Amino acid sequence: MANRKEKIIYSNKMAIIQVLGALASDPLLLGDDRYRFSVNDFPEDFHRYVFKAIVGIALQSDDGEIDITKIDPIDVDNWLKNYPEWYHVFVSNDGANWLRRAIEAYDPGKFHYHYNTLKKYSLLNAMQRAGMDTTDFLDPSLVDPNEIMKKQEAFDAM
Repeated sequence: MANRKEKIIYSNKMAIIQVLGALASDPLLLGDDRYRFSVNDFPEDFHRYVFKAIVGIALQSDDGEIDITKIDPIDVDNWLKNYPEWYHVFVSNDGANWLRRAIEAYDPGKFHYHYNTLKKYSLLNAMQRAGMDTTDFLDPSLVDPNEIMKKQEAFDAM
């Protein structure tokens, strides 16, 4: 294992788009026992705030159960207005349009794949935060395309 001092942040943008698009399209996934979601699954503030808004909206029913069937970008926009710093990040990233496109891109048939990908990257980030060297799994310092592909294929197969 390489000894690295700089912090590596791992993410897969397509997995993030698909999972957040899925949760907005079908908030009942939040209560599905097959899946466990955490704000730490999302390494960027923008995605964390979208996730927090979706969860906050989904849990606002009278009995605390998730019974809402869809969350629109305007719902997220309105919810985040209560948190000025978060809302600024959301607006600065054209959040309503981003979420609209994520909802449109969401493919239910590929949700499980994207969920697993998100969780793999989330685990790498958790290992990184715990001080573990993660470059045996993915190494951003590699420059040889064949080595990069081998590492990525091995990671994807995990």
